[in-house]
Amino acid sequence: IFIADSNRKLELDPSLEELIKLYKEKEFLKLREFLQNHAESVADFISFVKQDILINSTIPNKQKEQILDLFVNVARWQAIKLPKKQIIDFVMAYLSGIIRQ
Repeated sequence: IFIADSNRKLELDPSLEELIKLYKEKEFLKLREFLQNHAESVADFISFVKQDILINSTIPNKQKEQILDLFVNVARWQAIKLPKKQIIDFVMAYLSGIIRQ
């Protein structure tokens, strides 16, 4: 990742780098397992995915709206203290179908 006005590389959290790699390679089972073992990275991962999907021109607007609804639900689930493993399962089940299309 590069900053627009300079050639300095931003340092990413190594766990987020691994999550992004698994996400881009569509390794959803490994990604789910990694998220469950690194639950503290879930919020950063969701933020990355949201940005990635919103700028992806191959994903129809209807699906983008559904994804945004999913992330609204994630915020609600976090507010009511739903277990992180359950949130991860919901997110992975939903995202894997959309991204594979």
